[in-house]
Parts: sequence; C-alpha cells; structure tokens
Amino acid sequence: MKKLLFCAFMMCFFVMGNAQNSDNLNKVSLATAELTAQYSLTNVQQREVRKVVEIQQENLEQIASLQSTAPQAYLAKKRSIREYLEGKLTQILVGPQLSILKKEQTDRQVIERQIRKKMKGASKEEVQLALLEMEK
Repeated sequence: MKKLLFCAFMMCFFVMGNAQNSDNLNKVSLATAELTAQYSLTNVQQREVRKVVEIQQENLEQIASLQSTAPQAYLAKKRSIREYLEGKLTQILVGPQLSILKKEQTDRQVIERQIRKKMKGASKEEVQLALLEMEK
C-alpha cells in the first residue's frame, strides 16, 4: 500500500512538472515564431534565436515572484532581460533585419525622451519608474 501511495504521489509531481515544461516550450515556440515573422529569420537564425529565447524565458521565470513583492525590481530586471535579447539579436541579425531592430530601438528611445520631457520637474526616481513602466 505504501508503495502504491508513493507511486501515485510521484506521478502527481511528474505530471505537474511536465505541464510546466509544456507551458514553457509553448512560450518559447510562440516567442520564436513572433521573432521569425518580425525579422524574416532563416532556419539557422531561428535555431540561434530559440536558444536565446529559452534563456530569456528562464530568466523571466526566475524573477516572476518579484512582480508582486517588488514591482520596481521586477520591471528593472525585465528591462535588463529585454536588453539582453536585443543584444543577442544584434549579433544574429544581418542587413535589413538589423535595420528593423535598430528602428525599434530608436522608436523606444524617442518615447523615453518624450517621457523625460513630459516629466521635466519630476524626481529622477519618478522618471525612472515611468520608464520602467514601459516594460509592461
């Protein structure tokens, strides 16, 4: 009887673990597909981007608990994770693909400048928080 209960208990953990892994694989596949469509990635680039997205997803999972306990730290780390992805994409993308990424980065910088200009009298911390809010 004890062996049967132990096996049932272990099976529950196995099923829960597989469901979580399946969810992560779906997120990675979806993000890779979005980037593939956005930048018209080749098959080789897709494999490289998938590896980067897997790391990004792992990092997002590690900071997920901060979202409710320390939202500012969560947003700052999320920004770092986005910047990591953009840095890796800069190494992977070529020609017109890289131009698309650079345009997106320039557009983000324009929005950040507008926020800074709009909040001219605000404290440095308030401006930083507003910029971090863009990461949502």
